[in-house]
Amino acid sequence: MSDIFIAYSRNDAATAERLVQYFRQEGWEVFIDKQTHVGRRWHKEIERELHAAKAVVVLWSATSRDSDFVLEEAEYGKRKDILFPAFIERVEFPYGFGRIQTADLVDWNHRAEHAGLVQLLTSLRAHLNGSTTESITIAEPVKPIRAAQAVLSFDQTFRDKLQSGGEGPLMMVIPAGRFLMGSSESELDRSDEEGPQHEVHIARPFALGVYAVTFAEYDLFCQKTECKNF
Repeated sequence: MSDIFIAYSRNDAATAERLVQYFRQEGWEVFIDKQTHVGRRWHKEIERELHAAKAVVVLWSATSRDSDFVLEEAEYGKRKDILFPAFIERVEFPYGFGRIQTADLVDWNHRAEHAGLVQLLTSLRAHLNGSTTESITIAEPVKPIRAAQAVLSFDQTFRDKLQSGGEGPLMMVIPAGRFLMGSSESELDRSDEEGPQHEVHIARPFALGVYAVTFAEYDLFCQKTECKNF
């Protein structure tokens, strides 16, 4: 039984093979259909591997989004909530897949530090290994550091040291990159508030709080600062 089933077009075999290398470095078993067999027997083998996989990674491109086989495999992953899609070409979402978070590998240079690859691997680790950033933080207490004095990478958390001597909220680094915001006009049950769909470019990494600010925390903030300039 494989951990990952890769759904892709034959035209994108080179990119799929490079991803397989990274997946196997993580210790995951990967099924990628490289056979040229035809007929019912091989179709049954693919179906068996698809149903046994713990995750389905689909690579969206101009040819894959028009492939009945790829769409069928992606639809299975979507129904089972084990689908992890990635763009490898700048194309529209196939119908019905626009609301699924999708990694951006369009300009991937096959390097490990690419933001889209990091995002995809992080999501797969959480799904397959049951590991999350928060569980790592609990096992290894966060050391107070100043963000301005450290080079932080995606998926890394930190706490700023406050002037009062305490620690700030737990923060996570959001990487630079691109993603599609909004849904396409052809999407079922789409509302006007979800469009127009457009590409968002994050030019520089930034930090975001891991947890939402509670009313109690905000009340304390207002009490200490008298809400000056707010």
